Amino acid sequence: MFFEKSVRSEILHNKRNVHSSLQSALERCDSYQVIEDNFSYLAENILDPNCIDEAVEQIKEIIRKDTSINPQQKTIIETSDTVCFLSDAFILALKTNNVITNSDDIVLWQNGNNILNAVYGDIFTYGFDNRKNHNIIVIPVDTTFETHISGINEKSQFPLVSERTLHGMWLSRMKKCGYSEEDIKNQLKDSLMQHQISPSSSDDCSKAELYPYGTIAQFSHTKNCFYLIAISEFNEQNIAFSTKDKIESCLKKLRKH
Repeated sequence: MFFEKSVRSEILHNKRNVHSSLQSALERCDSYQVIEDNFSYLAENILDPNCIDEAVEQIKEIIRKDTSINPQQKTIIETSDTVCFLSDAFILALKTNNVITNSDDIVLWQNGNNILNAVYGDIFTYGFDNRKNHNIIVIPVDTTFETHISGINEKSQFPLVSERTLHGMWLSRMKKCGYSEEDIKNQLKDSLMQHQISPSSSDDCSKAELYPYGTIAQFSHTKNCFYLIAISEFNEQNIAFSTKDKIESCLKKLRKH
């Protein structure tokens, strides 16, 4: 980015953050007007006016040469207005560089053969379609470790686990692999007992066993192990809910586990 020399130096030496105008554009990338307003301020107050034209030409040349950008997208280089072009180029960069596939795993931590990846994609490809690696897959569940999926035809006013949630999709996949609801429940209970984790009683007799937030039950399947972590609970209408503080606490417990 072509900032004034003094600003550029402070940013490079961690003495100054990227200006709030650009930070705001990053945070509000869903609004073209917000991005345009922020780039307008950036061009008028932050960027070196002697370098703007050169910067624009360099960005246009990058777009021309990038084979991952289709011809229709490349038409933005015909934009004559500097602010409009920078806004368009910024949005195009976000779209182009955030198309993530399973091959673009972000390694968060690695120690020998042990790797912690951040991946955007179908989590179940690592748990059910994997034939090579030993993976740990984390599934968020409720504090009762419910194993029953509420079907569409069930005449329940307040159904529990929906098949559209990650919890429900995991249960569905396990049942397709030959596990009954009772099999799943028993293996989860065995895991909790091995770790000497006991449930508490509930005032609601229909939910007799409640486990603390952050409780983890392990479920082994082929080469993989699923970590089911209690991260939410059902309210009176059987709607799962949690809080930011509780989720953060659960993630800390998961890391220690």
